[in-house]
Amino acid sequence: MKKAKLVLLRSELGAGTRGASMGVDALKTAAIDLKSDYFRRFEHVEIIDENWLLLENVKFKYAKRIRGIIKIYERLSKSVCKILKKQAAYPIVLSGDHSTAGGTIAGIKSAFPDDRLGVIWIDAHADLHSPFTTPSGNMHGMPLAAESFQSGIDPFCIQDMVRAQQEARSQELEQVIVFAICMPQKDRRICLGKLEALVEILL
Repeated sequence: MKKAKLVLLRSELGAGTRGASMGVDALKTAAIDLKSDYFRRFEHVEIIDENWLLLENVKFKYAKRIRGIIKIYERLSKSVCKILKKQAAYPIVLSGDHSTAGGTIAGIKSAFPDDRLGVIWIDAHADLHSPFTTPSGNMHGMPLAAESFQSGIDPFCIQDMVRAQQEARSQELEQVIVFAICMPQKDRRICLGKLEALVEILL
């Protein structure tokens, strides 16, 4: 069995409310209270966040703070890939809001470009929005879409995201299972779009 390595990322750029970045430290505090050696037992690496952008004005209304999230994707993807390939370890990513999940998926794809990759997404929301479908512009609703669209499809129509996708993506997801979502049927149709044949929904 491969050893585990923790990847700690306190980003909350994609969320609509504040506080997600405190999740990692809350887990550490809980471990101390429970006298758990979890955070001593495993090596860890910390990814630099871009939370300072929360103090800046939003430039893209329907893809809020996308430039910072792209940087997070790139850093996290490279770290996950390095752990899997060069360190022969199993990355466990502890993060803030779930916009960062796209970076984790991209890192796995980069590490195993010739392997079939699937995702089991357990969430109340499918996170398959794009700037064309999002009701809020918060990018925590977009990570699965960013990693799932087929080659030649640009779900975000933003030059930076195209570049990030080209650098991080080595192959497309071949199977996505979305489990326990409560998305209305109308929104589900809008979000799935090109993914209808790719995504299996388990309610």
